[in-house]
Amino acid sequence: MKFKPVLSIWMLAVVVTSFINTAYAETHMYFIRHADIDLDSGIKQLTPAGEQRSHDLVNAMNGVLLTHIFVTDYPRTLDTAEPISKSRNMEAELIPYRVKRTIGPMINALKSIPDGSSVLIVANSGNLFEIMSGMGVATNDSMPCDTNKCFDIEAFDNIWHVTISGNNVSMRASKY
Repeated sequence: MKFKPVLSIWMLAVVVTSFINTAYAETHMYFIRHADIDLDSGIKQLTPAGEQRSHDLVNAMNGVLLTHIFVTDYPRTLDTAEPISKSRNMEAELIPYRVKRTIGPMINALKSIPDGSSVLIVANSGNLFEIMSGMGVATNDSMPCDTNKCFDIEAFDNIWHVTISGNNVSMRASKY
């Protein structure tokens, strides 16, 4: 009988710790720009280097358990996401952008995923920094502005890994 209060306090600690861990489960977002395109072409479909890079993305994301793949509605973003979608046997979720040219639907989709999710976002240079800013990422060396006016249009090999835990948002950039 003397152990009941200790056991109750221990069980309360376990429940509270479990609640805290659930409440602040880290959400991981991996932002990439579509793979290489011919910037001088009106068609803007993937080049052979872009097709290779879309396959390289599969290897770059090896070991990352994805729960979602979000893609803007451009053929080049869809083509970039296709190899990883197929390799994971996942359907990429098409998020409208092309007609209204607004990031609202992507921000809403990202804010609606459950805490603890891990999502790959394949978008265009014209909206990546704005979307990341909308998710709480502050400007930094890897994202020098929040309006895409400073985006390096020649760069196709960046991954911006955004981690959200409660109110804390951090970002790490790398290349693939």
